[in-house]
Amino acid sequence: MEQEPKNSLHKLETIDSEELKLILSYFEIEGEISKESTRKILEHAYRLLQSTLQEQLRFEESLEIDGKIFTLLYEIYPRKSGNIWIRVGLFQEVPPANIGNTSLFNEGEISMTRLMFNFEKNTVKGEFETNKDYEGLGYGSAMLLMRGGIIKNIMKKYSDKISASGLRSEIVDNSRSQNSDRQYEGLTTTLAKKMGYEQIEENKYIKQYKPD
Repeated sequence: MEQEPKNSLHKLETIDSEELKLILSYFEIEGEISKESTRKILEHAYRLLQSTLQEQLRFEESLEIDGKIFTLLYEIYPRKSGNIWIRVGLFQEVPPANIGNTSLFNEGEISMTRLMFNFEKNTVKGEFETNKDYEGLGYGSAMLLMRGGIIKNIMKKYSDKISASGLRSEIVDNSRSQNSDRQYEGLTTTLAKKMGYEQIEENKYIKQYKPD
């Protein structure tokens, strides 16, 4: 069968499709995903992560949501300490050639997730955020829900850094809206439970990822 171009646009079929079940299983998401935009981003994130075992540190995937073209960018930032930082950003149109791995949004970035892998402590921590003009559209939810796939991907790509105990991922629910008329309290908690995380404190959730 002829392979499709790497950055071609793909359309998700239905929530009952076998492909979607595979995607949800890959990201270890329990239950359904209600927003089509979230499902589409996860579909493309799945395709993107299949290519990231290659040596380069930057990967892109184009997608269409409601007739608009977006780019999902996955970038790996090795640290001098030997640890790894990851940034995944959703951009309108084409992202800039160089993006910063900070808590701030890069030019044209709509939503992002950032993960910090500490191989000495065997931990993963991170954050996700959506530009206030795009809140409520399901973009930020997708950024958090793809976390399990990113962790498994990094564990494969840097298998020499992973101990037998694996990695302990921690999520803290401090979600809030940047718009005063919107309220997203509890959003992160809901998504963490959907991802199979266990609550250990009032706003803190953890999950252990073991190497294959």
